[in-house]
Amino acid sequence: RGKKWLSPYGGVWISAAMPFNGRSSEPQLLGLAVALSLAERLAAKNVNVKIKWPNDLIVNDRKLAGLLPRVLSRGSSILFSRVGIGLNVINHVPKEGISLYQLIRKQHCKIDFWSSEVLLAIENAMEIISCPEYICSEVERRLWTKEFTDPTSGITWDIEGLSIDGSLKLRKGFKTQSLRRLY
Repeated sequence: RGKKWLSPYGGVWISAAMPFNGRSSEPQLLGLAVALSLAERLAAKNVNVKIKWPNDLIVNDRKLAGLLPRVLSRGSSILFSRVGIGLNVINHVPKEGISLYQLIRKQHCKIDFWSSEVLLAIENAMEIISCPEYICSEVERRLWTKEFTDPTSGITWDIEGLSIDGSLKLRKGFKTQSLRRLY
């Protein structure tokens, strides 16, 4: 089931809840699967998108889309996955944002078309959620940056890649750590 809201400013915000068909060890991959699927759909329209781990799509160092994935569980059983996606289409954006209107020809910036593309990306994400190796390798290839700065300490780490569970593998000299998205 999904809801679509059209921003009065020309953006798309979609919220969808679906039965979770992945294994219980994969819910942390939900956001990455959706980010990858939407990035692939945008790339098919010649929009060169990078993924800012864990949940933003970036073009030319500016935010094009944001994702808010969640899983709903009862006890140890995952019941549903839920994701909210905001995509800048023809809306005005702050200087750190970018819209599709700024990237592609105006006739390709139809709200209904991009709403459909977002829904198809969500559907594809639910198909690939059981393929963590694929998700991680493809997201890793599309990572926006090779560094991560800890917002609490200010320490900058080198990104070595993604673990099979979708966590970010970090290195600072001989010290390593994993950063995992919490749901």
